[in-house]
Amino acid sequence: MWKTTATILSEALRGLRRSWRELAATDVAWKAIAFAVLTPATLNLLRWAVSHREGGVITDTEIATILLTTLPGLLALVLGGAVLAAITALEVTGLMAIGFAEAEGKKLDARRAIPFSFSRAHRVLALTGHMAVRILAGVLPFALGGG
Repeated sequence: MWKTTATILSEALRGLRRSWRELAATDVAWKAIAFAVLTPATLNLLRWAVSHREGGVITDTEIATILLTTLPGLLALVLGGAVLAAITALEVTGLMAIGFAEAEGKKLDARRAIPFSFSRAHRVLALTGHMAVRILAGVLPFALGGG
């Protein structure tokens, strides 16, 4: 039978009330993982940028110029975006697993949701890789045409 929007919404809110702690704990854990991965990468990128400038000081506009006009800068943007998309997709995988488990009347905590995400990482990362390739394929003609 077709469910009404009100029924679907009430079931979703009931599920959220029952599993919000697990969802919040998983979200915080993924934020910590993202921080642990992205902070050193960002620091290394900035160190590289400063090492190529005289005086050891770099301004915001110089950072933008390096990222947008040099091959290493463009690669850093693409790889950084891909890593961020991958971390976000893995986080969503864990959150969805908690939601589906709750819908089936089971409990899935953050300690089991994160390994679940990693066990599905090859599929999730393949999807984010396809997304990145499609975005690059769509942007490339305009980037080349714009000079």
